[in-house]
Amino acid sequence: VNYETGGWVAHQVSDIWAKTSPDRGNPVWALWQMGGAWLCTHLWEQYTFTLDK
Repeated sequence: VNYETGGWVAHQVSDIWAKTSPDRGNPVWALWQMGGAWLCTHLWEQYTFTLDK
């Protein structure tokens, strides 16, 4: 999926082949705009726990 914009996106839907993509349906329920922020909180927690640079 190419949105022709800078940055990155994390889709929450995966299939049996581990392909992630936007879900179909109403965008209110099909997209997860905070997916990237949610993943970054885990990266930050790991860094603060280990202080591994």
